[in-house]
Amino acid sequence: MKKITTLKRSAILAMVALLLIAFPVQYGVSASLSQDAEVQKAYDPSGTWNYEVETPEGTLTGEMTIKKADDQFEVVIESDVYGTLELEDITFEKMVMEASIEIEGDQIEFEWKFDGDSMEGAAYSGEDELAMTAERKSK
Repeated sequence: MKKITTLKRSAILAMVALLLIAFPVQYGVSASLSQDAEVQKAYDPSGTWNYEVETPEGTLTGEMTIKKADDQFEVVIESDVYGTLELEDITFEKMVMEASIEIEGDQIEFEWKFDGDSMEGAAYSGEDELAMTAERKSK
């Protein structure tokens, strides 16, 4: 009988210890997610950006304009090679913007990580990955 009581006490102590560990960890994770959401909410990548894309043929440069309307983004890239490109399927989450466009039958995917007035990422076409960077122009 004494062994059963000791086992019950040990089990209860173990559960209490787990609860004490789990709640602060859960609170820390939710606080971190909350901070990320606040940074995301406060940051707006809208503006005109001077971009560079590294290609096997050399560096392409131009302007990219990002506009926000009703929680949706519009992205337009001006290119000497392709003209004006209006991107589609634009998402912006956790400081990362993704978009795509079809050019001459090829699907091009973009992914950019923003940090203040700078951005870096890539354009993906098939198995090709082209590094892309940009700096926001002063307003």
